[in-house]
This record gives sequence, structure tokens and C-alpha cells, in this order.
Amino acid sequence: MKIKHNLTPDTYHEEKEHISSSYLKKLWKCEYAALNEPNEDKECFKEGRLFEVLVSGTDKEKEKFFAENTDMFASTGKNKGLLKSNYTIVVNAANAVRKQKMLANIIDVCDKQAIMVGEINGVKIKAMYDLINPKTGDIFDLKCMAKFKDQYMTQTEQYASWWEFYGYHIQMWLYREIARQNGIPNGRTGLIAVSKQDTPEIKAITFSDGILGYAEGITKQLIDRHIELLNGAIPERCEECNFCKKTVIINEFEVI
Repeated sequence: MKIKHNLTPDTYHEEKEHISSSYLKKLWKCEYAALNEPNEDKECFKEGRLFEVLVSGTDKEKEKFFAENTDMFASTGKNKGLLKSNYTIVVNAANAVRKQKMLANIIDVCDKQAIMVGEINGVKIKAMYDLINPKTGDIFDLKCMAKFKDQYMTQTEQYASWWEFYGYHIQMWLYREIARQNGIPNGRTGLIAVSKQDTPEIKAITFSDGILGYAEGITKQLIDRHIELLNGAIPERCEECNFCKKTVIINEFEVI
């Protein structure tokens, strides 16, 4: 049975009673930034929303989005009236995904921007699904990113795949668990991702039970840490992220 809530796509991001996967992924990277850094870059958020609308939105939703975001178009110069270059790249990426018939078929039969809530370890959780099929339990998130490459993780002190570096396995386990609490069967859980390059690279992956089990352990640890922070624990600085670099205070010389 679906758990009742009053969240909508318009109120989802500002609502504070529940925590989201975005917060937990940030907490995993840096506790200090998760609790103190302002919300994500609006330009980056708009690029992501543009990608989602072009890949899975209706014609009416696309028209509405462009009408409400006229700042995506150049207002001066030779390109006046045209999409700015960073948004044009997103359009190309979205078109590349839609050309994939298998992916387009999956996208078209799924519910879009569905919101569900649940609870883990006593903490209220919210999730907004890019794509979910309530009958099969298939859950897919749409990602438009710079490129796919292994990156160094300070948490493990080793290189990790792109999906692990960004904590997408954490996000997708959380999504599957909240869907389960709302009566949705376990189906495929994964990502439809594309790179923002001149020639977009597309990745379609699903996570195995082994990866999701690994992510479950991390997620529950993060939620426990969230509770500790609420109860007065001092957030740790990673000293690696941009927010830590911007807020560092030098009080003494480092002896080397």
C-alpha cells in the first residue's frame, strides 16, 4: 500500500521533513559540506531538468519548461535567440538517448517524476523517481554527466567506477527500498546515462543484488551518522571538496 504524503514536484526539493538520496550522497562525500554548503548549482540543476524533460517529458511539459526558462537562450550577439552552448550539448545528449529504441520503449511505459516516502532507521525518507514501472518494479534514473571515467575516492583511497564515485548505487538502493515500502515489487534497478560530449556516450546499467546489498550497508551507516549529527556530533571536514577548500582557515604553519 502506498504511503500517503503531500509532496509534489514543485515542493519536493524545498521540503525539509524528509531527507533525500542527494543529501545522503553528499554526506558520504563530506559531512561538513552536506550540512553547510548551499543547495546545488542552479545552472547544473537546470541542465539536469532539461535533460529529463527532453528524454521523458510530454510535448506540453517541454513547451512549459522552455517558456519558464528563457534565460537558457542567448539574449545578445550573433547567437541571440538560440540555446546557449551548454544547453545545446544537453539537447544532443537527450536526442542520443531517444534514438535508442530499447531505452525509448522503457522510458515511455514508465511513470515519470513519481514521489514516494518511507522510513529507514526511524528517519523519514523521500524519493522522486525519474522512471518507475509500478507493475514490474523496474526503476531507472536518468543521468547526463561530463563523461564516464574512473575517479579517485578519498573514502576508499582507490579509484572507483563513475557510478560508485557519485554514489549512484546508494541512491538506487534507497529508491528500491522506498518503492518496496510502498508495495512495489523488486525489479531491475539501474541507470540510463549519457555523456555531455560532442559525440555522446550512452550507458545503460542495472545493479546486481550484490552491489545493492553493499549500498544498503553504506546507506544505513549514513542514516545512523545523520542521527548522530542531529544529536550534536561535530561534522567532519574532508578537506578535499571545493567547499572545504573555500572555507579553510589557516591558523598555523604546516611542518614538513
